[in-house]
Amino acid sequence: MQSNKIKINDTSYFTTYLLESKISMNTYKKRPALIVCPGGAYLFKATKEGESVAIEFLSRGYNTFILNYSTLFPDRESFEMRSGENSDILYPKQVIELLEVINIVKKNSDEWGIDKDKIFILGFSAGGHVAGSVAVHWNNNAMLQYLTFIPENEELKPSGVILCYPMLNGDILKYIQTDERKEISNQHSYIKKVIGGLENSQDHKMHGLDLSQFITSETPPIFLWHTTEDRITRAEDTTLFVSRLLKEGVPCEYHLFMKGKHGMGLCNSVAAKNSSDINESCSYWINLADNWMRGIKK
Repeated sequence: MQSNKIKINDTSYFTTYLLESKISMNTYKKRPALIVCPGGAYLFKATKEGESVAIEFLSRGYNTFILNYSTLFPDRESFEMRSGENSDILYPKQVIELLEVINIVKKNSDEWGIDKDKIFILGFSAGGHVAGSVAVHWNNNAMLQYLTFIPENEELKPSGVILCYPMLNGDILKYIQTDERKEISNQHSYIKKVIGGLENSQDHKMHGLDLSQFITSETPPIFLWHTTEDRITRAEDTTLFVSRLLKEGVPCEYHLFMKGKHGMGLCNSVAAKNSSDINESCSYWINLADNWMRGIKK
């Protein structure tokens, strides 16, 4: 396996996890790619939603990437840690960064042993908002004007998008502000520095936080999973999002589990902070998503 960090800009980079393309004498294999976007409320990166996820899918034959997109706190792995703040982090900068990574992966597909027709993106929570934004904005000129390159045709359209307990609109600000847990409600003013004011933005061509309003028949296939007990992002929002996908004829698969808190990642012991991060039923999402990606034909 080869692993490298590649800089995107002054506040973001991505990490590669590449399997050897040579599988036997004179035999080479091109693999699907999966770009992982950890959550963290746009404030930091949730570590358990990064490397452990990339390695899990690497073991299943994917070349994987972790996007360390721009967040308010560049050197923190949790809200409790203290560090300086980034100033240049206003959404949709993170979406532009993911689009840039898709372009880099496609440009290097031969060297990295990647099937460029099978490039998937996966996001957790706020990372799901980044991935979901690409799903609905990959061909939006209001967004594409900020790229460092000119995309061709459907170059930036993912083969499929996996959204894990995703943030799908600006209601997360309301949910967090009214949460009785101080460690959650205290994040409200910080999150507003990244997405605040945009929930009522007049520039809905790009800045609207409610992703369902941008779904069209051009939206790529989407896989989603959530739990009814999630108190940070809501299953109601995900279900409404799925309804809009169905209305627009977008292929989708949706799994709603009864039990489980927000932020469980793989839902197994590999990167669990404590026992509440382990949920055997929810851990099936890994197999379900793997099977779903293998069934996508482009």
